[in-house]
Amino acid sequence: MSATGFLISLGQCLATMNLYSDGHPARERALDNSYERLVRLLEGQERFDVSFVGTETVVGDRALTDIGAWDWAPRLAGVGVERIEIDTGVTGDEYARFVDDIWRRLNGRPDSSAEARQMVESSIRFGPLLVRDLGGGNGAAGGGALGMLTGFAWAARRCGASAWRDCCMTWGRSRSRRRSSPSLASSPMRSAP
Repeated sequence: MSATGFLISLGQCLATMNLYSDGHPARERALDNSYERLVRLLEGQERFDVSFVGTETVVGDRALTDIGAWDWAPRLAGVGVERIEIDTGVTGDEYARFVDDIWRRLNGRPDSSAEARQMVESSIRFGPLLVRDLGGGNGAAGGGALGMLTGFAWAARRCGASAWRDCCMTWGRSRSRRRSSPSLASSPMRSAP
């Protein structure tokens, strides 16, 4: 199973949720299909992680070229879902709550159980990618840092599997000069039980 197939099913699930009310059979089928694709994707690996940088979709350490400019990437990033990590062993209930939470964010609906979800261990984590100011700045990393992250996504798409990792290492070496660094793997992520 490919990451692209799973992401497309996630987008289809979110679109179906916009069309049908909670409990509708079409909505349930879309969710089940997406979860099944996720389970197949996770076979033989420890975790699936995806980041949305600009218009790029980066899975692990490579940009997806076969998905093109995935319409859902900027939508998800726009509501603070710039990175998603899903561990092997994720349950259908965890996945359903995760998709529902994202759908609520996309539609500006309040999540009444947000605080409770923070306290529960989950196989799914998501949240923003952060660029931290390490001092000597005005508290924000500025446009240059975001430009560099966008450049990293372009390099990963252009150069292949190790480019994303190499770019992150380059960023780490340059942070003493720039005083800012991306917080990729350690970003404060929200659990979706």
